[in-house]
Amino acid sequence: MSNEKRSLIQVWKDERDSISTLFQEKKYKEAIKPMQECTKNFLRIILELNHLKSSMHLDQEALEQVKHKPINLSERLDYVDQNPSQYHAFIQLDALYTEVEKLAAKVEILEQTKKS
Repeated sequence: MSNEKRSLIQVWKDERDSISTLFQEKKYKEAIKPMQECTKNFLRIILELNHLKSSMHLDQEALEQVKHKPINLSERLDYVDQNPSQYHAFIQLDALYTEVEKLAAKVEILEQTKKS
């Protein structure tokens, strides 16, 4: 896994507890900005995972064309984007990060196998 993907996943792991605490303390408005930042970082991971330019904008149509992605990514990400102040969006984003971490490892192994 590349250093950028690894570091962006680590940012989520570092932020996850503090965002969870905001929801537990019912500080929903304060959770919006970190949720949005972590969602942007997630999209950067998807771009890198698929060897796409980091300047590319991933709308729903583009997400459908991406090869390496979690199941139902566009619908799930749309929910997170539309509801960053809701705890369920946090749960969804956490699940997406977990899935993309596993997917990144899988893609790395597949790419190494092709090179061999």
